[in-house]
Amino acid sequence: MRNKILLALVLCGASASAFAASNRPSGYTTICKTDQTCSVSSSTNVAFGAAGKFVYKVINGTFTCNTSTFGSDPNPAKSVKECSVPTNGSSSTSSTSSSSSSSSSSSSGSSSSCGTGGGATVCLSAGGGSNDIDLTWTVSGSISSAQVYRDTDSNPSGRTRIAQLGGDARSYSDTNVSAGKQYYYWIKFGANGSNYNSNAASATYSGSSSSSSSSSSSSSSSGGSAECKAGATISGKTVDCGGKEIGLSCSGDSETQPPVLTLKNATIKNLVISAKGGSDGIHCTGNCTMENVVWKDICEDAATNKTDGITMTIIGGSAYNSTSGYGGKPDKVFQHNSKNSTTVIKGGFTLTGEHGKLWRSCGNCTNNGGPRNVTIDNVKVDAKIGSIVGVNRNYGDKATIKNLKIKDYKSGSPKVCEEYKGVQKGSGESSKYGEYWDTANCDVSKSDVSAL
Repeated sequence: MRNKILLALVLCGASASAFAASNRPSGYTTICKTDQTCSVSSSTNVAFGAAGKFVYKVINGTFTCNTSTFGSDPNPAKSVKECSVPTNGSSSTSSTSSSSSSSSSSSSGSSSSCGTGGGATVCLSAGGGSNDIDLTWTVSGSISSAQVYRDTDSNPSGRTRIAQLGGDARSYSDTNVSAGKQYYYWIKFGANGSNYNSNAASATYSGSSSSSSSSSSSSSSSGGSAECKAGATISGKTVDCGGKEIGLSCSGDSETQPPVLTLKNATIKNLVISAKGGSDGIHCTGNCTMENVVWKDICEDAATNKTDGITMTIIGGSAYNSTSGYGGKPDKVFQHNSKNSTTVIKGGFTLTGEHGKLWRSCGNCTNNGGPRNVTIDNVKVDAKIGSIVGVNRNYGDKATIKNLKIKDYKSGSPKVCEEYKGVQKGSGESSKYGEYWDTANCDVSKSDVSAL
């Protein structure tokens, strides 16, 4: 009997220990609980959460263990959460402030532990190089999107989004950095319909090679953001803007406005277009790619496919349009005017705000015709929208749609693929036939569309 009692006590202790451990990541030690004051004596990657769900923040000094400090609630179902630190870290639960002597940062950095939520775990690390800061992350489980955030301190409340990527992305290079400066990064990832934060990771751009980038014409990639300027034409190269924001002006929905950028056989990456400076968006006059471009508030159109025979590709990024904003009444996001050409929208591109359509084949252009094709794959419409695409049946247009998620979607609301009759400019309005599924012009099945 005595042995049975001892065995029961041992099992109970083990069970209690396992339960407690679930409120902190493996290798972490709890230092305080919800709304208690804690302190750490050096920059420490602190975990906050309960029941296996955590967010992380690099902290140095005294802080309160709550959602205000960490920027989000990793597990709303649990009222009591714990703040914990790596077991080999130095910390105390007293409220006395430790001297926050900031240690000099090295040219590379990373962080321990990870961010967990929605059945996925994302572990972020950062390393400073001679020309940029390189981020890499591992993913356990499945994520639908990855947004890169940056700040110059460890407090996430003032951080800025610098890129929006698809769920399959596992790396990002931040080129818009200053030598000797420490930066903090987070990945905000989508999983099972909600957003969660990775751990924080920090690194310093060493700037060890001369900061002026070599002007070697043999390279097709331009790392500096000097070419990312409003009104520029970029031809035959890839330019990474590193999160730079540019803009011209916005004269309502006027179609005579100049483009913010013109791309001709070129790729633009990691660019932000300002809310008051969207003008007539980006014009593609040759094959072009827009990767992780963010439109803060669309003016006339986000981008236009303008030259016959080309392909315009949008990968990731997002576009917002306000109800009564700078561009007037919500209208189409991507305009397609050229013939025998294609627009591709993919990689987790996201709409927010209010819009007329995601894409429209021109209904009444001069010398109108086709075909015009659009492919939509892995796109989110987290917005109010009139319909998704409009094709001209008589010109042989074709829309191919899959993996489309729409906010509060119900059959018929909004319309997904609408067929029209295109006309020549000056011959009246383009008339609409209605919404269609699985036709020669609307290659989309109901199973390809779901509610967000």
